[in-house]
Amino acid sequence: DEAARRARERDEAARREAARAREAAARERPSYNAAFAVNQRVEVRWRSGNQWFTGKITAIRGDRLYDILYDDEDSEARVAESRIRRWVSTPHTGHK
Repeated sequence: DEAARRARERDEAARREAARAREAAARERPSYNAAFAVNQRVEVRWRSGNQWFTGKITAIRGDRLYDILYDDEDSEARVAESRIRRWVSTPHTGHK
C-alpha cells in the first residue's frame, strides 16, 4: 500500500541521515588524541614540499591524517600529521 511504502522510504532516509551524522561526528572526534582540531588554523607543507602554506583543518580522518582547506581555496585530503604545524600569527606571516 502507498502509505506503507512512504513510511518505509521515510525510515530509510532517516537511517541514512543518522549514518551521515555518525560519520561526521567520527571525523570531528577521532578515537585517538588528535594533535589538531576541525577548523583549527595551521600551516602545512604542500604535497610534502619544503614551503609552508596556511589553511585550516576541515576533517580528521584517523590514522593521524587530516583534510586541509588552504587560504587560497585549494584543498588537500589525507595529509599526514607530520606535515602540519600549529599556525602562530606573527608580523612575518601577515595573517590574523
